[in-house]
Amino acid sequence: MDPLTLRVALAAVAVSLLLLSYAGVHRRTRSRYSMWWCLSLVATAAATMLYLFNGTDAQLIANPLANAVGTVSAACTWGAARALGGRTLGVWPLVVPAAGVFLASIADRPATNIWAGGWATLLAMVLLFAATGRDLWKLRGEHRDMGESPWAREPSRCSL
Repeated sequence: MDPLTLRVALAAVAVSLLLLSYAGVHRRTRSRYSMWWCLSLVATAAATMLYLFNGTDAQLIANPLANAVGTVSAACTWGAARALGGRTLGVWPLVVPAAGVFLASIADRPATNIWAGGWATLLAMVLLFAATGRDLWKLRGEHRDMGESPWAREPSRCSL
């Protein structure tokens, strides 16, 4: 498959997951973790759609924006993980990495380089996903010590 078809398919999958997550979980529970998950899916779909402008004149701004929005998507997964533990995320993990990625992408000649800022995007995403994993691992340990699992408890609440 060519990159354009793959991007359209990924955007369609993200939108489908968003509809299922929003209608199936968030509207019923109004939980913070499902809100963060829905925001992550919105950002993923938006970033993927922005990458569709590669090869056009709009690539100059669409590519750096797509990189920044993709970074916000990763930050939203961290917000979801923190929400499961009853913690908040704050604004800085959403703004600072995305702004850094946007600036790095702009500096990397996005008009002619479709991979402009790719290194910064991947680095930011790795760090944000590592933070997500760390919080989930910590949450797992906290609930294991208490003899319960949040993953066993939350789905049962949603099904009621």
